[in-house]
Amino acid sequence: MSTLNKRLKSLRTERSITQKEFAQSCGICVRALNYYESGERKPDTAVLIRFCKYLDVSADYLLGLSDSISEDSY
Repeated sequence: MSTLNKRLKSLRTERSITQKEFAQSCGICVRALNYYESGERKPDTAVLIRFCKYLDVSADYLLGLSDSISEDSY
């Protein structure tokens, strides 16, 4: 499992957000979210941006390029 998949699922579950709620808020179906969280597929840029905005984290953090959860931490 890649860093993206681990961090995406971890952030969602730590915040007690259901897959259905998260998927609906990001404009994707639950099945797509399952694929992203399991590592079977990678989200495109537009979906990645929606994830970051909803979870209030930087793309660098989700992608594993930084251990700082937000841009403000730089």
